Order: sequence, then C-alpha cells, then structure tokens
Amino acid sequence: MPATNKPRWVVFKGRHPYFEDGVPYTYAMYSDWTIENNEDGGVIRSTMKGRLGAAYYCEPKHLMSVKTFKEKAKKRALSGFCKKKDDNKIIEIKPESLSSQWLRKKL
Repeated sequence: MPATNKPRWVVFKGRHPYFEDGVPYTYAMYSDWTIENNEDGGVIRSTMKGRLGAAYYCEPKHLMSVKTFKEKAKKRALSGFCKKKDDNKIIEIKPESLSSQWLRKKL
C-alpha cells in the first residue's frame, strides 16, 4: 500500500487561549504553536505525533513543554502513581509475574 502524506487532524478539547474547543488541528499546528509560545521550549513535531498518536483528542496537557512534562511525570512517580520495589524493578501484578516466569523458561 503506498504511503499517504495526509495530515492527521486531532480535535482539541479543553480551555486554551489559542485553540478552540471542538475544532480539529494538525500535529504541525500544535507543534508550531508550542515552539512559538512555550517559555521552556516547544514540542517538536515527532514528539507531538508520539503524544497524540493514540489519542482521540488533544488536551492542554499535551501542549506542555518537554521539561514541564518530565517534571510532572516525576511528581506522579514520587506520589505513588508508579510504585517501585527497587530502583530498577517495578512491582509486577500477578498475571505479569506468571507471564514473565513462562517467558524465562528455556525451550
């Protein structure tokens, strides 16, 4: 199947001074706005595509700079959102641990 270079339009939902609620915009429009208006630096198009690739709509949280996005992720991790057993090992739930035991066995 040949490649199509049609832009993907993603509807914006939420309150924002520039983007209107319920109106679709492209990745490029979102990215260009963040590059021009974020003080910490903008979000390049490939990062915006990664953030919105599986999303049905764009929210104001998707327009945060990379620095702010990482800081909020660290706060979520410290608040218990991502509980860790050790520094490198994430606590596994029962189905995941059972699956990993089977995957470690030699054939």
